[in-house]
Amino acid sequence: MSDFNRREFLKYTGLSSLGFIVSIQTPLAAKKAIVGGQAFEHHYFAIGEKANEFVFIMDKAEMGQGVITGQATIFCEEIDLNPERINILPAPVDPIYGTMGDMQLTGGSTSTPDRWQVLRQAGADIRAALLKAAAKEFGTTSDNLVTSDGVVSTKDGSKSLTYNKLATLIKREDVKGGKLKSPKDFKYIGKGVKKADALEKTMGEAQFGIDFHKEGMLTAVILRPPTFGGKVKSFDKSKAMEIKGIKDVIEVSRGVAVIGEKYWQVNKARALVKVDWELGKNKDLSSESIQKQYKDLLESDSGKKAHAAGDVEKIFEEFKKDKSGVLVEAQYELPYLAHATMEPMNAAADVKEDRVDIWVGSQGPTSVQNEAADRLGLNRDQVFVHNMKYLGGGFGRRSTVDYPMEALELSQKLKEPVRVMWSREDDMQFSPMRPINRHHLKAVVKEGKPVGYEHRIGCESLIQAFIPGTMPHMLPGWLPKGIRKGVASVAGGALDLMNFHMVTGEGATLDYDVENQFVGIQELDLDIPIHFWRAVGHSYNGFVKESFIDELAHAAKADPYAFRQKLLAKNARGLTVLNKAAKMANWGKEMPKDVYQGIAYHFSFGSYVAQVAEVKIKDGTIKVQKVFCSVDCGVAINPDIIVDQMKSGIIYGLSAALHGKMDLKNGGFVQTNFHEYNVMTLDGAPDIEVEIIDSEVSPMGVGEPGLPPAGAAVANAIFAGSGKRMRTMPFTLS
Repeated sequence: MSDFNRREFLKYTGLSSLGFIVSIQTPLAAKKAIVGGQAFEHHYFAIGEKANEFVFIMDKAEMGQGVITGQATIFCEEIDLNPERINILPAPVDPIYGTMGDMQLTGGSTSTPDRWQVLRQAGADIRAALLKAAAKEFGTTSDNLVTSDGVVSTKDGSKSLTYNKLATLIKREDVKGGKLKSPKDFKYIGKGVKKADALEKTMGEAQFGIDFHKEGMLTAVILRPPTFGGKVKSFDKSKAMEIKGIKDVIEVSRGVAVIGEKYWQVNKARALVKVDWELGKNKDLSSESIQKQYKDLLESDSGKKAHAAGDVEKIFEEFKKDKSGVLVEAQYELPYLAHATMEPMNAAADVKEDRVDIWVGSQGPTSVQNEAADRLGLNRDQVFVHNMKYLGGGFGRRSTVDYPMEALELSQKLKEPVRVMWSREDDMQFSPMRPINRHHLKAVVKEGKPVGYEHRIGCESLIQAFIPGTMPHMLPGWLPKGIRKGVASVAGGALDLMNFHMVTGEGATLDYDVENQFVGIQELDLDIPIHFWRAVGHSYNGFVKESFIDELAHAAKADPYAFRQKLLAKNARGLTVLNKAAKMANWGKEMPKDVYQGIAYHFSFGSYVAQVAEVKIKDGTIKVQKVFCSVDCGVAINPDIIVDQMKSGIIYGLSAALHGKMDLKNGGFVQTNFHEYNVMTLDGAPDIEVEIIDSEVSPMGVGEPGLPPAGAAVANAIFAGSGKRMRTMPFTLS
């Protein structure tokens, strides 16, 4: 490390001195960073010479899912240091932290699986070096030493040194060969470590993007077209310019920007700008017309193959001939859904001739950096993205670049630092959504089980929407922008030809023992912005699949739990969580008047989840009283966080099932705020009980798997009580 970088590191971390620093290479990062003085070459763990000076720099975005606590716990377990003693800082943006095509990305419940082995081994290797340094100092061997919470001691306790005192004695070449602990010796993993962000958030000290302020920075809001694809024809800013503090009103690529000193000034002035809009090709498009198009497509064609096993058509043909068994058919339709993050979108930018600074809370800061470089014609190492330590919710929404690019464009035009703020109404109406989707299913049930199963999905491809804009960010910066965008375009077409529908169809393939299956997908190539939403394809396919499985159980005249048990006989982990959830809920017990049980199971992001919902139905109203949840996510790094994430996923899923709907009408979304797009509130939330299956399998995701079964468990309980299937969202008995 150069002297310049050493100084930068001390400044960045707040350490008084740098006793020892070590890089932790991520799986895809065994190469030197390319982003100059901003980067510190790798994941870094540093020990200062003063007591309790420990810094861990990590690259994942903390947005309430507990990732900084979890990753610090993994590392600290092996180095033998209480995670509560270390200071965790967000990493600079650099390819060295890349997890997907040299890109820093937090999403898909991948953070823990990606880092499990890497961080454990890093901690073990550093501990080995600490032992070796102490052994030399004590005149003994490492075998005669033990460690405990940042202290190395001789086994007889006669001598000891803290990690901080040993910091200057460690040799980097000794950071290797550390032996991993046996799970039986874990002190922190599985024990419920205090959340690393708890104190900052409790004291109101946590910094989010919306808190960022730079002296002299202007604030802007944007008046966007009422239709997607709409454009400005002309505008009148005269009334807006009369508001105190307003600097200017100008046209930008996404509408008309109002720029001033403070947010409430520009927001007030925005309402006074008169715009004549060119409404564009989507002006007559609506949710109803899209569902009608999907209905016609799915009825006429099974679509592109996403999954096939056995011979489904043969099963259906045989049924037509001999009518042996029961044919079950159903259609489900689900609306657009908003991400509805607690913190609306915001970003700030300061564009200078040879340097750009962007302050943002992003799940994909590499995309922000690389897109900014492309738009301004700069090298990537001239763009400095300052990703905030905390994001006020992400759910996939913050892996886009639309909102930071608005700040970039305005700063470039005005030649001043500018912050762009989205109101809640902006966030609801102009953000990319979870796509509208439709499902046509049919199955033949014979001798108590499904023998043929078909699931046709009508939905826009999230990958097709994502790849063209993102792949140029994944390719080397030395390639000309035109070539990178061309490759991305070709890649999108190639994925289409290959029937690559990983995201759209994920979770639709049965995790049950059904020999003959077919999943097909139809798309409309709509021009309405869509993006990843919590649990992505699993969020809708999990609901539809588990609701339809319940329909098949009813057709087989079987208990829904026993029906699933039979189909999961060859799936040990799936069967275990199903049985656990049923036992937790005392499935089949005599229920209070008007209260009914429903069950669902789903596998997603490497984790197995089963849920039983208890729902009260009275006077045409639906009240979810309790949800029992069983999860097998492998090793439980922090049980408290797993429980919280299961609860969070359930509540997010039930918000969609009971309340969520964004209506597209005349090319734009109707709902504007939480009075129209309701979410589950405290008084409506059920009591949730979670149990974690003990496991020594490598840990998998927990941020999303709690969501997919939630809506289905409730829908199945509603059917048990009312005899009515919930095939649309939000649920209603009317």
